[in-house]
Amino acid sequence: MNKCLIKRKSGISTSLSFISLAIIILVIGSIVAYFYIYQIKLTTQVETSELAKQETRLLERLSLVYWGGGTAILSNDGEISISIKKIYVDNNIIPINPSIVINSHEKKEIPIPFGQNLMVETSSGNLIKLVEKGFTLTAITTWTTNLPSEITYTSYIPTTITITQTSIFPTTITTTIPITYTTTRSTTQTLTSYIPTTYTTTYATTGTKTITTTIPTTITTTKFTTQTITSYIPTTLTSTITITRTVIRTTITSSYLTYTTIPALPTAHFRSDTWTINGLNAYKLGSSQEGNIIRSNYVTTSDLAPTAFWINVWKRSSSGSETLIAGDYTARVYIYYNYKEGYYSGSWSHLSIYLNPSDSIVVRVYGANFGNKKLLAEFTTSQLGITYISTGTWTVYYYIRIRNYFSNGHYYTNYYFDWGTSSRDSRIENFAPTPITTTTYVPTTITTITDYLGSIFIGENKPNFLNDIMHYSSFYNN
Repeated sequence: MNKCLIKRKSGISTSLSFISLAIIILVIGSIVAYFYIYQIKLTTQVETSELAKQETRLLERLSLVYWGGGTAILSNDGEISISIKKIYVDNNIIPINPSIVINSHEKKEIPIPFGQNLMVETSSGNLIKLVEKGFTLTAITTWTTNLPSEITYTSYIPTTITITQTSIFPTTITTTIPITYTTTRSTTQTLTSYIPTTYTTTYATTGTKTITTTIPTTITTTKFTTQTITSYIPTTLTSTITITRTVIRTTITSSYLTYTTIPALPTAHFRSDTWTINGLNAYKLGSSQEGNIIRSNYVTTSDLAPTAFWINVWKRSSSGSETLIAGDYTARVYIYYNYKEGYYSGSWSHLSIYLNPSDSIVVRVYGANFGNKKLLAEFTTSQLGITYISTGTWTVYYYIRIRNYFSNGHYYTNYYFDWGTSSRDSRIENFAPTPITTTTYVPTTITTITDYLGSIFIGENKPNFLNDIMHYSSFYNN
């Protein structure tokens, strides 16, 4: 009996041991499963975060607009904001704290020392290389207010840019509208009837109307008769004596000198107002600078190339025909991208320029635009009223402004020619420095008339009136 009891207790202990072991295995399995699921979740979160950052990097579009003089202008060409936390210039790392945020399609000026290579790191871990192997600038234009309008923006997303330009010079459009005039004419007709009555009829018409009326007509005939009268009364006979005069006309033509002095024109200014001389409408080339409007035109070069400005000179007749006096590259100046704004002068030595008094002088200013000739402005004097301009040397002053900008991997330079005011007084000095005196011969005609009275004889006696005339002549001669 005791043995049976011992075996029964032994069986119960064994069952409890298996149950305890199963519970322990289940707990350990739960712990392992929890850590496994947590690891998978953590890995998924990391992958999701990395994918999000990668997507952000793909959407980040950053370009360099300008770099020099310790300043760079960066443009966010993408659709999301970009946060810059580090800047790499050559071998230097510049941490940015706090980060610089550039919003979508925004341009921001950032202080960055100039170097050969430029790269930025964004908060998403994106490394954007902007310049590699560098470039050289010997002179930098600094904008102190707004960005220059010459900058061309490059977008990674197709963008349509609409540019509206307003012309400086007003344009007049004349439209001719045909106008039809209708004229109403009034006709007044007087009818004569057998009864003394007058009728007045008025017709208002816009055309032509014919009215036929039968009116009694009275014809009066006047007859002239010639009557011969024979008279036995003594008749007095009147005789007419004709006196013959001899007239001698003497014409003497003489001439005298007149002198006309034209004032000197030491300086001819390029003015902003216009006039029409000898059929040409152009800006005035006048003796004074009175304008208050700055006129301007420009040429463009690329890759920091220089340009040139020069004049051509013509004389223009009253019929509008022109004769070239000085051709291309007269009074030429060369301008480089790093020159300062101001006056630059070129000279032209010339012989005497012979003119008609009604001639004008036309000066056209040209510039080299990407190496090609471009007309910038044309000027004309009034009709000078002189016959020549003495031998001399013109000095031409051009007021030049220079604007540099960077676009699509190239540098461009706009060279502006300004004129029209006292602060932009482009001009020609020593234009006609000596007063011109013109000598004119004016013919004068004097006519002398000598009147001789002829001698008349009737029979052997002179008429009484001839005796009177001869007596008067004798008295006058004595």
